[in-house]
Amino acid sequence: MNERSFLTFAGCLLLAAALSARAEEPGPGDKPDQKPDAKNVFSIGKVTCHKKERRVELDGKVCLQEGPIEYLAVLSGGKEHESILSFDCRAVDLNLAMIGLGYKAAGPTRKADDPNILRGDPVYLSVEWTDAEGKARRIRAEELLHNQGTKKPMRQTAWVFTGSDFARDPETGKLFIDPETKRTVFLADVARNLIAIYYDPVAIFNSPLDTANNDLQETVPYYVINKEACPKVGTAVKLVLEPAPKDALKPENLKDGADLMKREEGKDYSPPRPAPKPEAGEAPKSEKAAEPEPAKP
Repeated sequence: MNERSFLTFAGCLLLAAALSARAEEPGPGDKPDQKPDAKNVFSIGKVTCHKKERRVELDGKVCLQEGPIEYLAVLSGGKEHESILSFDCRAVDLNLAMIGLGYKAAGPTRKADDPNILRGDPVYLSVEWTDAEGKARRIRAEELLHNQGTKKPMRQTAWVFTGSDFARDPETGKLFIDPETKRTVFLADVARNLIAIYYDPVAIFNSPLDTANNDLQETVPYYVINKEACPKVGTAVKLVLEPAPKDALKPENLKDGADLMKREEGKDYSPPRPAPKPEAGEAPKSEKAAEPEPAKP
């Protein structure tokens, strides 16, 4: 994200925080028993921000409970057939919340092994919900994923704030202004992608693990949903994003078995084709004709 975009975001955040704080100031008829940290929490659209803790929260739901996936989270109406969670918010609001709380985005990148991705600040992701027995549950987001190479849950990791980008005029490179809304166009809102397991330059967050490589994703489905850990479809959840230390992105912390599922050179990985149906009265080609028994002496 360029400096102009950052300043625009920061200015909007300050305005939102000021309006939130003003709304919380006691009026003539208000009781003086407000919580002392009330001004610490404010919202940008449907995104809840905790200033002191630099924590962000989103309310959403489970949209898929089994099968291979490419996203941890998308916006409602997006690729919910390839994601575990979906959220009814604006991606640009989430991006604004992150920048306003002091997180630095990696900026535009184009491939999974681009070292510039790791310039983005790391965050830990947790998922909270209430189970069928009324018990509060909280797990790390990686526990919702099963790695078919290691036969274990996805390695616990910090996710990178990559920040998506705004649409630009292909000829001038300037920000594109929608002629109908007269506003800039945030790409993550268009694609409706929030948190990508396999590298996606449009998503706001990306996995930093070695399995995020697109070429590998196209050949091998590393991750499937951990059905044992994932709540049922439709379950209301809260996604919690919290700051992680920068050393969480050290190379030794980003290995999750990408070398375990590489294709062997020369080996055919294409799915088997069904055998052609035999014509009426014809024996299947796969079946050999019975050989005559040798004559007895």
